[in-house]
Amino acid sequence: MTWARVIRGLLCAQAVVLCAYVVMLLAPEGARPGFLRDEVLNDVTRFLPALAVFLRGVRYPADRAWSWLIAAGIGSFAVGDVVFTSYVAHQDPEPFPSVADIGFLGLYPLVALGLLMLVRHDAGTVRRGAATVRRSTNRSVC
Repeated sequence: MTWARVIRGLLCAQAVVLCAYVVMLLAPEGARPGFLRDEVLNDVTRFLPALAVFLRGVRYPADRAWSWLIAAGIGSFAVGDVVFTSYVAHQDPEPFPSVADIGFLGLYPLVALGLLMLVRHDAGTVRRGAATVRRSTNRSVC
């Protein structure tokens, strides 16, 4: 099995899970199991993209730094959501701030660093591509 198939399979699984999640959101209150929607499907919709982005870094070593940072950010948010739905939401009163907020807030610096690294990584590619276009355009004018 190739990496492309694994990642494509994860993205297809994500699409199926998201469709099931939307159906559960639109279903009447008594017709759907709340646990399945709120704790299972909700968490899976967060972990699958983290896994797909992580595997991007495994497959393409040049993209490893930025993809693993973004995957860690998405995973951090997913862990915060699991902690919230399984522990914090059942406390009375719900504490604020809570332990789950560490995971939620972990998303921002990790994804910001990952996106910054992605932009810097791609900027070199764009500059080389622009220089090539400029050289080829200059030749055609002369």
